[in-house]
Amino acid sequence: MSQTFAERVKELGLPLDQIIIIGSGILDQLGIRRSTDIDVAAGQAVLEEIARSDGWAKKLDKNQRQYLVKHDGSVEIWDGWEIDGQIVEYDELLDYAVEYDGVKFVNLDFLRRWKNWRGREKDMQDVRLIDEYLGRTDVVAVLEQCAPEINQYIANVFEEFQADLANVSCTDLSRWAFKESKVYALGPGKRLRGALAMLMCTELSIDKEAAGYLAAAIELMHSYLLIIDDAMDKSPIRRGRPTAHEAYKATFSDLRPTQFESDFAAVNVGTLTQHVANWAIMKAERVADVPAGTVAKITHRYIAITNLGQLDDLAASVDRPSSTEQALEIYRKKSGYYSFVNPIACALALANRLDDEALAELEAFGLPAGVAFQLRDDWLGVFGDSKESGKANLDDVREGKNTFLVQATLANVKEEDRARLLSILGNEGATQESLQVVRQMMVSSGAVEASDAIMKDAAQAAIDAIDRAACFSRHFAGVMKRIIQYTMERRK
Repeated sequence: MSQTFAERVKELGLPLDQIIIIGSGILDQLGIRRSTDIDVAAGQAVLEEIARSDGWAKKLDKNQRQYLVKHDGSVEIWDGWEIDGQIVEYDELLDYAVEYDGVKFVNLDFLRRWKNWRGREKDMQDVRLIDEYLGRTDVVAVLEQCAPEINQYIANVFEEFQADLANVSCTDLSRWAFKESKVYALGPGKRLRGALAMLMCTELSIDKEAAGYLAAAIELMHSYLLIIDDAMDKSPIRRGRPTAHEAYKATFSDLRPTQFESDFAAVNVGTLTQHVANWAIMKAERVADVPAGTVAKITHRYIAITNLGQLDDLAASVDRPSSTEQALEIYRKKSGYYSFVNPIACALALANRLDDEALAELEAFGLPAGVAFQLRDDWLGVFGDSKESGKANLDDVREGKNTFLVQATLANVKEEDRARLLSILGNEGATQESLQVVRQMMVSSGAVEASDAIMKDAAQAAIDAIDRAACFSRHFAGVMKRIIQYTMERRK
């Protein structure tokens, strides 16, 4: 039996815990195609240490960036990797790491992005091979295909709903509320929850129009929860634009609204969006010709659980007794039920295919999936690129958001560091320097590592549940597994 790529890497004697394989190595490891060269990224200190050993030569690339080459030319070691015209340093590459047989590789999604950027014929051939390997279920492509149709149904829902209110006198404030609700719902986003419903409807051969209204309703549910969540969290930005309470202050600045007034204007916009969502659910039920309430009773159950999680989250302040397990339970309520269980359960209900067995299967998959999703969300909130995520890094810090990362950090730092961390969390004057302190503590305390381990375990539990679920076709199960993987790798 021939060696795996990981076995070839191990023979080099490099420090496996301090390197990551870049380039096409993962294609060889996964059996997609053979790769003879070994391209490695490592930190600068490791690079210098290897350079002092026999068999390596230092070279400069076209940008005068130093790298190492093994004397036989079979291995190159860099301290970063150029993509989209920028260097991604070794530490950043670890965010895209997957591990096989004790060796870290950049994942297929990152490699595919790099190959697309290079654009050479051999690179585009590799892109095609990667797509084929993934069974044409690349999750980003799937979501991108669903999003325009979902957006069109959202726009239709607002037009039809407002037509029902044509005889009602509307003030400037009322018109603003509808506009804000619609703009919020149609802002940049993955449309993950609506896409899950739409994809399941396709699997079940549900009427396309009914599927569209259902997907729109589920995205509107998501939107109204975000609007209220933003007011609760005092977030100034969502999806790259001012949040509803901030938009109210800016639009009606001549009224000199108080913060209280602005916050409750947002709550009312959220409530309005909820009513629009409920209208869309009833429309989906009528089009699918199922009894009224068939879907509504399911979605209201799960959104109510989400609401209870929101209340728990509101009370979970960093200066009150709490634990990492309490944080994870909030994630199951706030993310698991409404992000993963609800969309698919609603689609099954629309097809009259939802029973107790299917519900149990969905919850077995959806709750750990929600934990994995939210743990990644927490990481993005502190360590992510705000330009990609559309949300300022300092939001969670200034809010004093009591996440798993925060709880794990507080539990594993010295008392003086704990006091310093608590002085930063919830401080509306927290700066970028404060953010760096929080990041450093989260890493050095082991909180980031612990969060990552739980995220991966939760994702694996979700994947195992998908494999057992009789309500999923083989094709849909494959799509769902890719979505679970995506939740752990997403940048926004």
